[in-house]
Amino acid sequence: MRHLRLSVDPITPGRLQLIDELKGFAIILVVLYHAGGVVAWENKLHGELGVDIFAILSGVGLSLSSTVKSAGQYFGRRFLRIYPMYWLVLTAFLLGNAYFMGEHTTTKDIVLHYIGIHAFWSDTYAVSINDSFWFITFIIFVYTVYWLIKPLWNRPDWIIAIGSILTLVMSLTFLYGGHALMFGHLVTRVPQFFIGLLIGQLIRNGRLEIPLNVTVCLSVFILLYVAYLNSIIYYIIVLAPVMMGLYAFAFKPILPVFIAGPVGKIFAFLGRYSLEIFLIHQPLIRHYNLHFQYTWFKITPPTIHQMIIGMVIWFIVVVIPLSVGLGKLQQWMLSSKKTA
Repeated sequence: MRHLRLSVDPITPGRLQLIDELKGFAIILVVLYHAGGVVAWENKLHGELGVDIFAILSGVGLSLSSTVKSAGQYFGRRFLRIYPMYWLVLTAFLLGNAYFMGEHTTTKDIVLHYIGIHAFWSDTYAVSINDSFWFITFIIFVYTVYWLIKPLWNRPDWIIAIGSILTLVMSLTFLYGGHALMFGHLVTRVPQFFIGLLIGQLIRNGRLEIPLNVTVCLSVFILLYVAYLNSIIYYIIVLAPVMMGLYAFAFKPILPVFIAGPVGKIFAFLGRYSLEIFLIHQPLIRHYNLHFQYTWFKITPPTIHQMIIGMVIWFIVVVIPLSVGLGKLQQWMLSSKKTA
C-alpha cells in the first residue's frame, strides 16, 4: 500500500514560540478584518483567514499538549481553559450592552450562551450578544470531537475520513437547515481543525504516514464531490495552511534579524492572549467606540479618521490590558488546579 510520508526535525517539549507567533499573526488579521468592517473598507486582505488559522492551531495544540488519561482530567482542564473567562466576558457584555446600549436579551438567549451552544441553535443567537462568541461553540464542539476520536490517534486515515464525513454532514445540515451564517463561520472551520490534528501529530512525532487507502480516497472524494453538487467549494481549506507556511518559511527567514526578532516577539505576545482578544475586541472597537464618540465627544456621526483613531485607542488602552488580565487570571486558575 502506498503512503504519504512527511517528516520534520523533532521538537523539544514545551511551548512553541512559532505557534504563539502564528496566533498573533492570526489575531492581527482578524482585528484588521473587523476594523475594516467598521469603516466599510473593501475586504481585500481577507482577514477572516485568521480564524481558519486559529482552527488549525486548535488541532495542533490538542495534538501536542493532550496527555491526560481520563475524561475528567481532559474536560476539567478544558472547562477551566474556556468557561470561567468566557462567563466573565459574557456577563460583562450583557451588563454593558443593557446599560450603555439599552439592549434587552431574552432568558433563552442568555441560557444558551452560558451553556455555550448558542451557535448551534440559530444564526440569530450565534451573534446576538457578541459577534465573536460563536467561536466558543466551535471550541467546545471540537474539544469534544477530539476526545471521542482520540482512540484513533494512530490512524490518520480514519481521522481524515471522520473529518471529511463530519464536515459534509454539518455543511448540508446547516445550509438546508437555514443556518447559512454559521455554515460560513463555524462549519467551514471544522476541516481546518482536523488538518491541525494531523499537523500536530507530525510536529510531535517528527513524522506522519497517511495510507492512501480506500478509506482516505473515498471519504475525501465524497466530501468534495457531494459538496460540489450542492454548490459548496472548500477552497478555504488550502488558503490558511498556505498562509501559515508563508509566515513560517518565507516571511520570517527573509526578514533581517533586527526586524524579524521584534516582530516575532510582538506576534508571540499577542498570540498568548489571542483568545481573550478575539472574544472582547469586536464590540469594543465597533459598538462601544461609536457609542462613546456619540455620548462623550458629541460627534454625530464620526468621520472614518475619527473611527480609526477611536479603534486604535480602544485596542491599545482597553482591549490589550483586559486581555492580559483575563489571560493571567486563567493561567492562575489552571496552575492552581495543577497544584491542588
